[in-house]
Amino acid sequence: MNTQEQGEIIKLVYVCCQGTDDRVELSAHHQGWQIIVCDALSSNLSAALGETPDFLVVDLESIDVNKTEQVLGFVSKKVKKPLAAIFGVLAVDPGVKKRCALLSMGFDDLFIKPLSIEELGLKAPVFLGKKELEQQIAWTREKLDDAVKLLEKFKADLLNTRKALVKEKNLLHNSLKQITIMTGERERLKAENLDLGGRLQKNTRGIEHILGSMIEAGNETNKGHARRVARIAKFVGDSLGLSMIEKMALKQAALLHEAGQLFIPGSVSAKKREELTEYERDLFRQAPETGAAFLSQCPGLERASQIICHLHENVDGTGRPKGLKRRYIPLAARILAGADLLDDLANGLADGPDPAERRPLPDALPGMLEPFSGTRLDPRIVNLLEYYVVTCMDGHSTRIKEMGVYQLKPGMTMGAGVYAKTGTKLFSAGAVLTQESITMLMRYNREYPLAETVFIKVD
Repeated sequence: MNTQEQGEIIKLVYVCCQGTDDRVELSAHHQGWQIIVCDALSSNLSAALGETPDFLVVDLESIDVNKTEQVLGFVSKKVKKPLAAIFGVLAVDPGVKKRCALLSMGFDDLFIKPLSIEELGLKAPVFLGKKELEQQIAWTREKLDDAVKLLEKFKADLLNTRKALVKEKNLLHNSLKQITIMTGERERLKAENLDLGGRLQKNTRGIEHILGSMIEAGNETNKGHARRVARIAKFVGDSLGLSMIEKMALKQAALLHEAGQLFIPGSVSAKKREELTEYERDLFRQAPETGAAFLSQCPGLERASQIICHLHENVDGTGRPKGLKRRYIPLAARILAGADLLDDLANGLADGPDPAERRPLPDALPGMLEPFSGTRLDPRIVNLLEYYVVTCMDGHSTRIKEMGVYQLKPGMTMGAGVYAKTGTKLFSAGAVLTQESITMLMRYNREYPLAETVFIKVD
């Protein structure tokens, strides 16, 4: 395939001295070739080399050897891109020795005059292909060098990573040893903690029993009061969904809520209520706080002490020690206050609607509780205390029956009060229902659902 068929322009610079016979022939137009004829070491040679020629042809007949070496050195400095080939032109065959000498100087091939474009056209593709191949080899070698550098860098990074992994492995191994040691220590401490917890619980029960016995021994007028209060408090706590921990603390508080009375002199405790001076009455008022301060020092009774401390708080804010109102009083303390008051009312030891009445029948207790609703006690607690009275206490003079709201009829008597979930009292115990009150109750129940059943007295 010749250059004309390829359709490419081949640039050739012909270097000679003025007067050379080939100048006219090579200066002529040849299709597919761009031929520039230059004088040796002239300024136009420098300009021609700046055009990035493909071939350089040196007329060796018109230029001596020394000047030829100068031309080749000049070309190597000025050329911007590697030439495909440098040819020499001689008048006659130089012989093997001279040919070898010229080739060693840097010539790629030699031509015998007259120089023809056809002969150049036959050899040009070979040298152009060689040039392209050398460029590809150089590009490939450059890429390979870059790849080798990357591989070396990767190898170094890999070695560093390996060292880091070995270090991490050693650290992990040491950490696992420490974890194993810590796990063993944790299990040991856990076992010790369980043992100490068991001992503490046993000691707490022992303290409860001792203090409970001391309180019971000093309470001649109301034997079994603490146990009854604990039963009532449990009923209310279960109804309100207290947690196991809260119910345990509430039980402890119920059994020990009179611990502060152990610090009241026996001469004062032996007096009847009406015989007490104001100072002595104040000692009884301060008893929950005194008992709470004492119990707070006993391991396992800290929660119970907090409940007892607020025993005399009133939901209307008139109580002590802090005058807290409603939801600011701990729920367990509100439950304990209600249970304590109910047992006192049931045993004639608290002032109810009729102070002269002692040990009233259970039928009267709901009515006796209601004056304390919203003042001394939380209305929700009062509602549950009334339910306790009608469902758990014996000795009713009339039978109490549970009944759905939509089964109520005019003329029925309420066995216990009816309260909304917010604590608002809708009906008092002993109230006689009318058609108007039943209609109002049903309307309210549709908007704000009440308990599923109410308690009615049955003749």
